[in-house]
Amino acid sequence: EALYNVLEQDIVPMFYNISRDGLPREWTQKVKASMKKLAPFFTTRRMVREYAENYYMPTYTRVAKMNQNKYKPALDYAGWRSNIEQVWNQVRINDVKIDGDQVKVGAKVTVTARVHLGQLTPDDVRVQLYYGPLNTRGDIEQGDAIDMNSSESNGSGEYTFTASVRYDASGESGLSVRVMPDHEYLPTNFQPGLITWA
Repeated sequence: EALYNVLEQDIVPMFYNISRDGLPREWTQKVKASMKKLAPFFTTRRMVREYAENYYMPTYTRVAKMNQNKYKPALDYAGWRSNIEQVWNQVRINDVKIDGDQVKVGAKVTVTARVHLGQLTPDDVRVQLYYGPLNTRGDIEQGDAIDMNSSESNGSGEYTFTASVRYDASGESGLSVRVMPDHEYLPTNFQPGLITWA
């Protein structure tokens, strides 16, 4: 709605506001200012370099490692991935506790989560504390995530994870815990259908 409002009230009238010489001068000025500000950062050269550094080379390195020893690492990864997909429905977060429900600015909060991993182990997953300011609906809109450390197991597939976070701003804040698969050869932890939230 805000985008349509800007288009309707600002951008479109500016584009059609033609001066005596037949040119939309204010529009042209905005275009030139945008090019001056953005072109040094958003260039094809930068884009190709970032794709190479952030995606192509890491993928090449990962594939080269997986192809060693007659593809043994790749086969091990494929078996791990298949197992994760079969047993992920066993993963659940049984309990999340925080030390107090009100925190002073600058104070640390320790969060403890009891996570049932079933047939998996802490080496197979990444458990994260996700926290941030709340909007008017009580949702975390833009949060930060930190990894939680595994501290103990009860012997039946349930593990305890802990993490501490310091709140640097006042206002209402929220937190949650999430579990995602984790493996050396996994390109990203965010896999469709393989994330469990508290």
